Amino acid sequence: MPTKSPEFSMLPNPEDLELDRLCPSSDMEHMDRRIRKTRQRLQAGLLLLMKEKPLSQITMREICRRVDVGRSTPYTHYRDVQDILEQMESVLYEELSSLLATYPVGGSVPEKTAWFTRLYTLAQGNGLLLHVLLSFKGDPDFLQKLLTLCEERICGILSPGAQDAAWRSTFLTGALVSMVRQWVSGASPESPEDMARLTVRFLHMA
Repeated sequence: MPTKSPEFSMLPNPEDLELDRLCPSSDMEHMDRRIRKTRQRLQAGLLLLMKEKPLSQITMREICRRVDVGRSTPYTHYRDVQDILEQMESVLYEELSSLLATYPVGGSVPEKTAWFTRLYTLAQGNGLLLHVLLSFKGDPDFLQKLLTLCEERICGILSPGAQDAAWRSTFLTGALVSMVRQWVSGASPESPEDMARLTVRFLHMA
């Protein structure tokens, strides 16, 4: 009988991490609870290992040992280690892209605060994934893809024809990513609503 990994037992409950947000929504509609939990465990196991070493050095066998599942189990759900990460990244990218498209351009302070609350709630629900991706052990290619998405959307929100629009979007994206990185690290106790209010206040000060 395999022993339950102490590292995995230290993880918050999946409900706390909202790790089921990391599974594609189309899959979730048809997946029973047991399968969802297995996928969540595999995803969490990979992310925990990525906090320790590069993705290229992680094997499926290590993930199985970390989360106490059979060695053949992951291949029911994923092709390989890279596929686990790519599926998580794909869902995060689509959710962020959809959210960015709803930004209330010209909206009031309460409207913008509500939008940023949704943004930070999304970040909170993907906290473990973002904590890894925004660290030096993350996926630099995907991080650049996220930054480009944010910069392009922010540039479109600003005056696209303005000479400094690209620079302003780069500045704002960098500032927002830094706030999210610090927040998901667990170093700050603020709620999504608190972070939204801070962000809107800083934007009006800029």
